[in-house]
Amino acid sequence: MKFDVVGSFLPPASMLSARNEYDKGAISAEAYASVVDDAVRDIVDRQIECGLKVVTSGELRRRSWNKDFYFGLDGISVERVESGRVYQLEEAFTDLVRVTGKIGYNPEHPFFEDYMFLQDTVGGRAECRQTIPSPADLYLDLLQLSGGDPGRIYPYSEDLTADISEAYRQTIMRFYDLGCRNLQLDDTACGKMCDLSFAKRLMLGGVDTLRLSSTLVQLIDGALESVPDDMTISIYMSAGTDVVPEWSTACRIDSPVEAVFSDGNIDAYFLPFNANDDKSMRVLASMAPGKDVVLGLVTAHSPYSENPNSVRAAVCRGLEYIPAAHLGISHMCGFKISDYASRGLVYGDQWRKIESLESLVNSFKDAVETVR
Repeated sequence: MKFDVVGSFLPPASMLSARNEYDKGAISAEAYASVVDDAVRDIVDRQIECGLKVVTSGELRRRSWNKDFYFGLDGISVERVESGRVYQLEEAFTDLVRVTGKIGYNPEHPFFEDYMFLQDTVGGRAECRQTIPSPADLYLDLLQLSGGDPGRIYPYSEDLTADISEAYRQTIMRFYDLGCRNLQLDDTACGKMCDLSFAKRLMLGGVDTLRLSSTLVQLIDGALESVPDDMTISIYMSAGTDVVPEWSTACRIDSPVEAVFSDGNIDAYFLPFNANDDKSMRVLASMAPGKDVVLGLVTAHSPYSENPNSVRAAVCRGLEYIPAAHLGISHMCGFKISDYASRGLVYGDQWRKIESLESLVNSFKDAVETVR
């Protein structure tokens, strides 16, 4: 067994202070970028010190886990809403996605520069992982923004799926050309489709959920088409704010989970679980043989530790479906959340919690032998 992390981290206090100063216009963009560079260097060093073999930049340069990537694509722009009321499921005073043309690959996407900085910072001490939001999430966001009819906001609606997949495919291949051999798709769309209540809301809005699930799978397949064999592709599947999908209903005919679990282009899966939910682990029976599975069993959004007995029991259930050589544990999600202070979290908590993963893995050795 191994331990891993989803990839996003809380920024240090120095970066938060600099961001506030930058937002107020008190420091220049160059000065702020320098502080962020230092924060990424520290994040990288800390990950390596914690024993992680694969590291990320912590997603520190992003304001939003998904929108910053979308804004870097051709055909999508940001609209800043500062006042008034927004009649959609978005916060007021936020950056909104606006479609301005045909969605496509942008050779100047800012994530490329971020990856090159990560690669230089790591300097061969570990493997670099690039995380990007799933193409299924972009499609679902546009579907919701358009009230279920993408043609309202995308004049080339018959090409939308192909356009998104191709933009992603070219972006992923550019990461490959830059030396990236480990890329993670962060997905909430497929995870949300596990939820019967979410699917019902879509159906009430006139959405064919069976067709939508097929479209989400096609988007992921298309984005990963022709990915070289020496590039490891993983997917983190959550349910968004709720984090843990409704795994007990994930294998319905109108859910994309079984198709995603058998996707030949995906090598590894980060799957959050409630350690005390005995039934949810049954979804792993649908996992194609030979896939690596990382069970998200430890909370990242609380400074408190899990009951090791509960985590141990969950691992034993996972071993009923996934061989120990292909099984790992992680936190349920990334560490980076906006309300971390109200939860009692501080910058140092994330490193302590990662170190605890190694201790948990070592304590499971006898359980692994027993299951064998």
